[in-house]
Amino acid sequence: NTVPISNDITGIVPIPDGIVIFTKSKAYILLGTDPTTFRIILLSPEHGCIEHNSIKVVKNTLLWTSADGVCSLSGSSITVVTKDKLDRKTFNVVSATVYNEQYMLTLDDGSVFIVDVRFDKLIFKLVKYVDADVYNLGVFDNVLYGVVKEQLALIDAGRLIDFYYESPRLTEDDASNTK
Repeated sequence: NTVPISNDITGIVPIPDGIVIFTKSKAYILLGTDPTTFRIILLSPEHGCIEHNSIKVVKNTLLWTSADGVCSLSGSSITVVTKDKLDRKTFNVVSATVYNEQYMLTLDDGSVFIVDVRFDKLIFKLVKYVDADVYNLGVFDNVLYGVVKEQLALIDAGRLIDFYYESPRLTEDDASNTK
């Protein structure tokens, strides 16, 4: 038996409810337990997956990149989670990983776009490393690694840096009463 999909498939991922199938512009779900009960349902006619490397599950939510931005599937509802803050945004994804409930997209310019889902409100971050571009993030044994200057490197190990800042001049009541 075959499942009719009219365009090239760009991604397939199993979820508890079935199998999600993506083309560049559409998302479907395949339901059923055997070929006699299979049925395909169109989830979205406009939010397909443009890069199969972007498909990940974070906190029981499927995330991927479409031509409009980062999308999520929760239940049978697809939402472009980046739309409210970034409008329509296309990401050029090299790879994606999940680390500490954060969806991390390594982009072709060496930066990392992060969707932090740890809290009630989604937080977006764009990280550009000063010393080098980072490619192909991955997690092993709960440690985040990346390829930096063609070598494997610990990404979240951290290092001590000197931090300097200049405090503002604080006044009380008016500018002539310095605290």
